Amino acid sequence: MSAPSSKAGKLLVAVRFALGPVAWGAPGLGLRLLGLSAQRNPHASYVTRLFGARDMALGLGVLLTHGDARRLWWRIGIGCDLLDAAAGVLSARKNELPRSTFTRVMLVVAALFGAALGTVALASEESERNGDCEVAHETSTRVPTRSRTARQGS
Repeated sequence: MSAPSSKAGKLLVAVRFALGPVAWGAPGLGLRLLGLSAQRNPHASYVTRLFGARDMALGLGVLLTHGDARRLWWRIGIGCDLLDAAAGVLSARKNELPRSTFTRVMLVVAALFGAALGTVALASEESERNGDCEVAHETSTRVPTRSRTARQGS
């Protein structure tokens, strides 16, 4: 098991492992953190547990893989987060969410933030894969390497 190399990736995995277990193990608390209510919809606890299981699976997928497999997990997570944002917009338009503008906006923004973190983490791994930068150990700075075309021609 290895942690992502980027700060964005580490943060996203940490968030998935913070929210996932709470949503699954204490769905009422998870709903309140999202600005929703279990009292008004007791069935929401079931769906919240599904969300928690999915977030934990997405975090584990990243931690337990590397290379192309890890990049696939980043893409899957980005897709899930974008679909969550779209679900927030759709549900707000159909008045399926609380009337609070703050809650509606935060649900969509949180999902978009997850997608953004995933995108930055994926880009970082793609950059490492392509060898766009390497660490100069003497100075601990990132130094650009030859272009990809130049490497292929060598």
